[in-house]
Amino acid sequence: MHRMRRHLIAASLLVSAGIAACLYPTERSGELEVRMTQIPTLFLKDSLELQARVVDADGEAVPNAVITYSSGDPAVAIVDANGLLRAVAVGSTTVSATAVEFADAQAVSQPAVVRGLIELDSVVPTTAKFGELLEIYGVGLMPESLFAVAFGGVPAEIFDFTPVDPQEPQQLGSIRVWMTPPAGRRSALTVLGFNGGVVFPDTVNVTQRDVYEPNSFMPSALGAVPLGFQNPALAFEVRVRDDTIPAVDWYTFTNATTQDRTLALFSEGAGAETFSVFLTDSLAFDPFFGYFIGWDSWTIGPETYFCGGLGFTDEFGDEFILSEVPFPFTLIALKDLPAGEYHIFAPYTPSGEPLRYEMGIGSEYLSVLPPDAAEENDYCDVATPLGNVPSGTALTIDNFRDIDWYRFSVVPAGGQSLTLSTSSNEVDSDLDLYVVKNDLPFELPMIDYALSVGPDETLTIDSLGAGDYFLIVLEFEGIPTNYTLNYSFGAVIPSPRALAAPAASARQAALAAKRERAAASGRTRPTVRR
Repeated sequence: MHRMRRHLIAASLLVSAGIAACLYPTERSGELEVRMTQIPTLFLKDSLELQARVVDADGEAVPNAVITYSSGDPAVAIVDANGLLRAVAVGSTTVSATAVEFADAQAVSQPAVVRGLIELDSVVPTTAKFGELLEIYGVGLMPESLFAVAFGGVPAEIFDFTPVDPQEPQQLGSIRVWMTPPAGRRSALTVLGFNGGVVFPDTVNVTQRDVYEPNSFMPSALGAVPLGFQNPALAFEVRVRDDTIPAVDWYTFTNATTQDRTLALFSEGAGAETFSVFLTDSLAFDPFFGYFIGWDSWTIGPETYFCGGLGFTDEFGDEFILSEVPFPFTLIALKDLPAGEYHIFAPYTPSGEPLRYEMGIGSEYLSVLPPDAAEENDYCDVATPLGNVPSGTALTIDNFRDIDWYRFSVVPAGGQSLTLSTSSNEVDSDLDLYVVKNDLPFELPMIDYALSVGPDETLTIDSLGAGDYFLIVLEFEGIPTNYTLNYSFGAVIPSPRALAAPAASARQAALAAKRERAAASGRTRPTVRR
């Protein structure tokens, strides 16, 4: 009996040994290796459950193998006995997986990199002009989490942001920003956000001109821009080497069909030295005569108004300027602008460093105040018949550089009196009135004007001879405002009489005062010839 039990026990041990040999083939352990899933880039506070197994030379998994995990630097990433890996600090380490029962089985190690909440990887291109878009790659670049992006200490506006994983936008992604004046020739990139700040180790080479240069002697063609155009980082360059180069930026855009357009141009740095001009036909440059406009062109621009290619003249035939205070923001909205090519002409006064300005061309009518019933009447070609605007009508100077043109005719051979008045509730506004004889295509003589300071204006002309006229309403301060226009024509004067002098001494004094105020900034008007 005891002998039988001993045989059964021996047999049982043999069977158990056979099972153990099957489960733990230690005699083949040199042919085994541990395999572990790839560890992706980690970010602070990330956790990842590692998967590892023991496989033989044929790649078959060994069942019931026990794996242990370890981190080379637990200060960067820690891993527990079950393979749960947690990122605790920025840096890199090595994570290993080892088979417990197989001392000779080849262990596996993988690098584990933990990224910070905000990091920079690269910037392209490494050489850029003002007004050019640069792409910045890194971590934590969501615009809503950033305080500032700057090159050489100069803030750069963010254009857009693209995350690698839209579900994890706070991780890897890229932002595109404008290279903005007056960033220096070698500018370091800095990014500040809620999650910290970082400086890119390399500098960007900055070409000290914008992407549309040269555009002083010939325009940069922007094309049709059917959906509009916008660039907030253009530059008025420094002119030091060649004084013969005019300080002008010149552009063209095209309307393929009639459509609304809005021009916005702003320069906080250049201030009152900046302005822009629309032209209906070609503007050209001649090395001997400078810039000149077409024979039938109109313009809109501070103190630079042409109609049928002509400027205004006084009673002596000299140039007459519609005086305005220089203003650093130009916004001109035009309804139903006909198909054709249009010019934007921006003279400026150079500074010791490039000056930033923003320019946009909208594809719709954008205004500070609602347009009035007389729009479009911002240039002489579309002057509104005065008879279509009943006396007492509420009207608007709807933008900073809006100007209202009206046309009317005097029929009698003798003369007719005219009384005009405007009033505004905007106490800071300063409306001015001008009456011009329409003697196109020969001249545009200024007949009379009213330039008193304040929101209300009155002009009385004793006698207007037969002919066509323009009435121009202009806001001297560049302030959008509502106003009321009143007018009345007096009885026909039967006997011909000489027209009064275009400007009495009081008006001459008012005009001189307006011009002094307009010139207070020291801005020099460009020379634009017919």
